[in-house]
Amino acid sequence: YNQIEVSPEDQFKTTFTTPWGTFTYSKMPFGLTNAGATFQRAMDFAFKGMMGKVIVVYLDDLTVFSKQKNDHCDHLEQVLIRCREHRILPESEKKSIFGVTEGKLLGHIV
Repeated sequence: YNQIEVSPEDQFKTTFTTPWGTFTYSKMPFGLTNAGATFQRAMDFAFKGMMGKVIVVYLDDLTVFSKQKNDHCDHLEQVLIRCREHRILPESEKKSIFGVTEGKLLGHIV
């Protein structure tokens, strides 16, 4: 979520006060009413034309898939290029799994 910029004219809506001062978010924080929908819309835009063909996106879970093993590197490259173009930073390698024939996604084996 914190990769999505809050437009300057809306930042005042994220104001919070602490003993050290008053602050606003410049990036979208968790917990805003429409944060999930806004993030999903940004992901849908970033991967337009690829959704359902080589990638499935549910919020911050990206699943790249291929019917043929030899196509998978090309599909990963296409997705990573889109990530770079849209300044999407994938999570650390601790959460990334590559080259598997099945895996757990949203509590289901796929």
